[in-house]
Amino acid sequence: MPATSSFDIKDFGRTFGLALFVWTIMVLAQLFKWLPKLMAGELPGNDDYMRIVQIRDWIDGQAWLNLTQSRLFPPDPLNAHWARLTDILFVAISAPLTPLIGAERAELAALILLPSLLCLIMIVLVIKIAQTLTDNSWIGLTSGMMSALCVPISVQFSPGRIDHHGLQIVLALIAALALITSTQRPRRIIITAVCCALGLWIGIESAPFIASACVAIGLTWVFNEPESQQRLRLFALSFFGGALVLFLTTRPAALWNQAYCDAISPVFIVLCALIGIAFLICSFAPLKTPIKRFGLIAALGSCALLITVLIYPQCLAGPYAELDPRLADVWLANVAEAQGFVSYMRNEPVNGASYLIIPALALIMLALVARKEGLWRAIIMVPHIRSLTIFILISLLISFVQVRSLMIAAAFACPLAAWLMASALDWSERVKNDVKRAFLRSAILIGLSPLMIPAIVSVIVDQRMTENDPAKSVMTDNNINVTDNISDTSFNTASQQIPSQQDSVTCINSAAIRALGNLPAGFAISPIDMGAPILAMVDNLSVSSAPYHRNEAGNLAALDIFMGSAQSAKARAIDLGADYLIACKDNAETLIMTNYAPDGLLTQLTQGEAFDWLTPIDIGADNPILVYKITP
Repeated sequence: MPATSSFDIKDFGRTFGLALFVWTIMVLAQLFKWLPKLMAGELPGNDDYMRIVQIRDWIDGQAWLNLTQSRLFPPDPLNAHWARLTDILFVAISAPLTPLIGAERAELAALILLPSLLCLIMIVLVIKIAQTLTDNSWIGLTSGMMSALCVPISVQFSPGRIDHHGLQIVLALIAALALITSTQRPRRIIITAVCCALGLWIGIESAPFIASACVAIGLTWVFNEPESQQRLRLFALSFFGGALVLFLTTRPAALWNQAYCDAISPVFIVLCALIGIAFLICSFAPLKTPIKRFGLIAALGSCALLITVLIYPQCLAGPYAELDPRLADVWLANVAEAQGFVSYMRNEPVNGASYLIIPALALIMLALVARKEGLWRAIIMVPHIRSLTIFILISLLISFVQVRSLMIAAAFACPLAAWLMASALDWSERVKNDVKRAFLRSAILIGLSPLMIPAIVSVIVDQRMTENDPAKSVMTDNNINVTDNISDTSFNTASQQIPSQQDSVTCINSAAIRALGNLPAGFAISPIDMGAPILAMVDNLSVSSAPYHRNEAGNLAALDIFMGSAQSAKARAIDLGADYLIACKDNAETLIMTNYAPDGLLTQLTQGEAFDWLTPIDIGADNPILVYKITP
């Protein structure tokens, strides 16, 4: 089980060639699906729409430190907490192309190239990590296949997918590879630290791989591995220094004392500093046995967490703890990836199987290795396997709180799952008959494919739906692919027993939304899931709502209006100075709100009732969007 760190140009050339082969097939398949939508202005998810709005504002002159989205609830505009790292990468692609092909085409090119290039880097990283596990001749091909066919990973690199999840996966893999290869080259741990700092800047969704890196590095010292003291010191100083520099250069001075729990802030700077102090103390501690070392680093690490919690107790409950109960019930409870794994698996069994299959294959491989050579000898005392196992297990544990961490777990699990497939293919060499061996290899490739178990689950779910209601026998994309409109900010239709997600997104398409561009400029009360697409597709409207917890005031205002009585809705809309009310005739969010408020304004509007203060605006007979002019 090699763990090499030397650079070999021929080895890199083979790795890159395999990655390029797999990547080309993957990108062509995704372009076939997404290119027509991108050309029409449609993006994979809400976060992608909001990201392109942020990028355009920055290109148009918005200041580096100004992350305010002035068109989202103008009475109290959103102060976004997103990092500009994605913006920098996007503009690095689009800016040189703009003078050559124009701004619109340059933007389209960047929408395609940015996730595609990140995808290529991701595949190369998975292959390189897998090659540290084994010298099996199949490992390059199988690791490339695993990363390409693992749906929770591959969908984050779809054309147009410019939110931060793909970048987080790449940073996590770079951090893991640098940590694994730092055994021979200790200074590579600086790369791990920088990736952790960048991940913290991007968002707290990076917590699984940051926590994993800290634990894995700490254990190198516990077991007194080569240069472990140096690596502890380098990581401590680089992680804290990187986080501090990013905090000071990306947050306005007026916010330096604001203890945000959802973004890089004094909360996490204090935690980084305490972790750094703990690592520095350990690196100088003259302890000889692993038990004493483990006791010291565990105690200091626990103290770092405890002190941070005592200073900032509000963050213990997470960034959504103070969210208004109405929003938590109507919106957050129906966001798919904000759910815990058990709840998500119950509501979305096929998507849940897609998330879980790669980690499951990885754990099977670990069990086989442990059975053959012993748990202690084969995993705990082998640095690169131990580190990868830590990354997987911590991400899996966090998924019971928020399922989105399974995306990171799957990325780390791909190399081990690929090792399992490579070992099975190697075992097939024992079969002498060429035909039988070919059939056996095909069975291995299909049986251990990340798509096999989700496909079986899909058939089972389909059968149960058919037995319960024959009219529902045709499965929608929601049941076979986690790509479409299942972002961390979109409504989870399954929990509301909506038969077809395709029906739930009819209002979020370019033809429907671009018709709103003919309206005079104004401020619209809008549903939560339509806000970001409207901002991205038309320039003339501001909206009240978008699926972000920092926009609590705007989202609550929309709920008050849509779910309140006609009289109270009128008073609230006029008080906000709203010009329009926009709704969708029939989608997931509409169904949720009308179920919660059967006598509310939105229910009455969908039933065709008229009100003297709402003047219907015709934007096309076939348009599923309802638009009203608000008059006092």
